[in-house]
Amino acid sequence: MEAPLTRVLRERGLTPNAWWVLTELSDAGIGTVLPLGRWARRGGLPASSVTVAADLLSRRELVRCRRDSDNRRVVLAEITDAGRQLVAQVRDDLDAATADVHALFTAEERRELAALLARVVSSDADTV
Repeated sequence: MEAPLTRVLRERGLTPNAWWVLTELSDAGIGTVLPLGRWARRGGLPASSVTVAADLLSRRELVRCRRDSDNRRVVLAEITDAGRQLVAQVRDDLDAATADVHALFTAEERRELAALLARVVSSDADTV
């Protein structure tokens, strides 16, 4: 059985790494330009994996990438309006795909679960 996230990403032509880059850029806010290397380290991903993901997203005009004018080795990325729209669509698709799981919990339980999962995600990977 295919996990909802895997299925939704496949249907939208995204890899998990590309989705991670796209959501990080989206969540960073409008107009935020981020160095890909820093996000690779933050996510515990090889820089090459983030570069491949950013290239995929750039070809689809979901992000814009450019070299830092002060340090040409640094690649900066920002999300486009099309990228923001895709993030919203994928999140809607995921909500629909997981509606049956959501139905198992009350609204308060879902909020509590989300808070607990956010703590796990934001914790140091070595402590999990």
